[in-house]
Amino acid sequence: MAAQLLKTPIKRVNITVTDDATALEAVKRLVTGHETKLQIVPSDSPHRCVTWDGGDHVLVRLYKPLRCDAALEVDITEAIGPKILGTFVNGHVEEYYVYHTPAKVHEKPDAIDGLARALAAVHSLKCDSDKPRSWIGLRRACETARTLSFGERGHLVKTRYKDVSPILDSALLVRNLDQLEARVPPKAHVCLCHGAAAAHLILRSDDADARLVDWGAAGVDYAAWDLARALHDDCEDLPELSDRRAFVQEYLATLHDEPPSPTKVNALVNDIQYFTICDNYLRGFLLVERAHAAAKDVDAADLLSRAAMRLRQARAQQYVVVW
Repeated sequence: MAAQLLKTPIKRVNITVTDDATALEAVKRLVTGHETKLQIVPSDSPHRCVTWDGGDHVLVRLYKPLRCDAALEVDITEAIGPKILGTFVNGHVEEYYVYHTPAKVHEKPDAIDGLARALAAVHSLKCDSDKPRSWIGLRRACETARTLSFGERGHLVKTRYKDVSPILDSALLVRNLDQLEARVPPKAHVCLCHGAAAAHLILRSDDADARLVDWGAAGVDYAAWDLARALHDDCEDLPELSDRRAFVQEYLATLHDEPPSPTKVNALVNDIQYFTICDNYLRGFLLVERAHAAAKDVDAADLLSRAAMRLRQARAQQYVVVW
């Protein structure tokens, strides 16, 4: 007889998942019971998919160091999914979506409507705050990136850092951020956002439906910044204007349950363009932090190259779009 998911409130067990054995133990104690024979589905993911007789699956998701409020994450997954079935010390067990990643099934922009609908569902959820958080994170990331030193690293890292340091050390950087923040679109919508809608967190079905997973970065922010993150996750493969407009049209139609006017579409496309600049700055600073923490020089050098690309794009876009 196939095991059934326990119909009980979310509970917590004092287990730290470090390997397959502890992952299976967490699932048994939180979901199936110890009588069920479980097995790990082979995967390259740091998370573990667990299955048992009858074809049922759950995902054992390990947390990153920085997470949103745990209660908020539970509320979101109850409303949108994947539902959290129980928590352990360094993660939780959640429903498993039998979906595909975009790289395996779709080429851009085949599934863009599904992502637009998924983000609209998030942004329609009620929240108690109207204070966006990303500018605070951007300022902190900037301060941290400017204090880091790569003087003890190898030649390759030092060479790549030379592409980044002129931007970080420039006296104009803080001034540019001040002027950018002063020009936040006055009608930019603030709501509950996914916060990290990158390609690897977007699962798509064969009919182009899309689901977002991993709500650890969720919080109150600008909706257009959330959309910018999703649309410009790969700065080397940016969507065309026509694709961005199609995305925005589907997003607004889902959010307001009616076709949007051209004026509203144009306004949101412009807001996304503005917040893409902000997001490129933020990602650039965070990539510098990751490079500094990287154990291998080859990894640090790659991260610094990506940081330089993001920061150059942000600076160039700012002069074109904002000034």
